[in-house]
Amino acid sequence: QVFFFFLASWFGATFVVLLTLATDSSRWILLQTELTWKEAQTLCRKNYTDLASIRNAQDELQIAPIVQNMYYVWIGLFSDDWEWSDLSKTTFRYWADSEPGSTDKCAAVAVSDLGRWYDQDCYLTQSFVCYGVK
Repeated sequence: QVFFFFLASWFGATFVVLLTLATDSSRWILLQTELTWKEAQTLCRKNYTDLASIRNAQDELQIAPIVQNMYYVWIGLFSDDWEWSDLSKTTFRYWADSEPGSTDKCAAVAVSDLGRWYDQDCYLTQSFVCYGVK
């Protein structure tokens, strides 16, 4: 978190004002426990907000350094329609070549492929990224 202090005057009185801003990277929490996609979603919803929803290139760039030492990491994208775990819609996609395939229904970031997304069997166990604001 980033803290800012400043003085403000209001009708002749002076106040000390403290602003707290969360840095962008604090939004994403990497959990190195290996779980299935559904187990990861449950844990994220219980302790944070949800599995990570990557809605634009900026989100992708913020997550990349957090997962740099991992191989595959679950994100919140799933199902036939490829929607986010929080059921929000987005047009942003960062699929690897030939992805998504036709059988696997959960998405993971592949760090070895510049953070591109791969569809995976939802029952595989791997690390995951939660959205950290609750």
